Amino acid sequence: RQRLLSVRERKLGNGISPMNLNVEMRMSGVSSEVLAALVEFAYKGVTSIRPDRVLELASASQGLQMDSLHALTCKHLMNNVVASNALEVLLLSASLSLGELQQQALTVAGDHFSLALASPALPYLPKTLLR
Repeated sequence: RQRLLSVRERKLGNGISPMNLNVEMRMSGVSSEVLAALVEFAYKGVTSIRPDRVLELASASQGLQMDSLHALTCKHLMNNVVASNALEVLLLSASLSLGELQQQALTVAGDHFSLALASPALPYLPKTLLR
């Protein structure tokens, strides 16, 4: 699994972290837009995000075990797999073990093979996905 949180502590010269200094925690690989959407969903139960950030939201919501948001993003992806995003969806679905979404992305990529070949995600696809 991808590590989403990283911790950086300030330490004194002797290697001890004083309790009165702040500890900085950051989510690696998550844009501020997606982080804001995650927080909004946690508080309001609803969020909106640009279409080009849905893949990132799906990955982050799974990593944070936000099951209802993850299910919604996967449903959205399932209904919106098109030739231009099929390989990116395929990569994400394979990394998150989402078999049904992976199959949908493979079908769309196969149906629009010439367009899928132009995808920037093509070099990153494991050969095992294309068998």
